[in-house]
Amino acid sequence: VYIPDADFKVLQPIATAGVEAEEIMNDPLHIGIGILGNMAVSKKGEIANNVSDDPRATDIKDTEAVDHEHLMGVPILVQDNLRGDLAVWRVGLGEDFSESEFSFLANLAQQIATSLENARLFQEAQKFKLGIDRTDNAVFITDPNGIIQYVNPGFNKVYGFTAEEA
Repeated sequence: VYIPDADFKVLQPIATAGVEAEEIMNDPLHIGIGILGNMAVSKKGEIANNVSDDPRATDIKDTEAVDHEHLMGVPILVQDNLRGDLAVWRVGLGEDFSESEFSFLANLAQQIATSLENARLFQEAQKFKLGIDRTDNAVFITDPNGIIQYVNPGFNKVYGFTAEEA
């Protein structure tokens, strides 16, 4: 799993597994360079079976080139904004990735994107609630039937009622 830096120039690995996990962690990708870097720019995932045949291929620092290396990657997109890349490698003659494996990876990337967006929205809501809780103005929220569901501490100061009494 890779995430972009603040300037969207580099994809930094944040989670790796396998034989070359340490080398991958120590070799960030430049957006627009290599197969995964190009996927980040195009915002389209793809399968690259036999990576050595792909002119965009680049080597991971401190690793050896391998015959019959296969790669599939998909961007992690939130509202068409790149939030990362999800990539899987494997090696072996006849070990090509299939469309069903690619579909699985794309679905996984979508689930990651949904989780990232939910976390962002939760954080935003927490900031908003903090502001409401700190104001001395009365704020209350009702359900569609007019029943009070929430009052802030300012409500108690202004009206003298607690949330339970309101």
